[in-house]
Amino acid sequence: MAREVLEQLDKKNQLLLFSSLDYDGYFINNIVDESVYVEKIVETQIMIESVRVAIYITLILMIYNHLRYTLK
Repeated sequence: MAREVLEQLDKKNQLLLFSSLDYDGYFINNIVDESVYVEKIVETQIMIESVRVAIYITLILMIYNHLRYTLK
């Protein structure tokens, strides 16, 4: 009874029924989006952050050296 009510609500609100993805017995495999490589995105984000930190440190060292020689 409750399942039918939920399915009717899902259809009324134009939602995809999860049960419609379980057509071969492997529900989890059918909802995985293999077009997005999360590991690659995270890896790239870590590399970008490392470059950002390196640039920041380089700028601080350049300013420090400039001030050290200018204020002598």
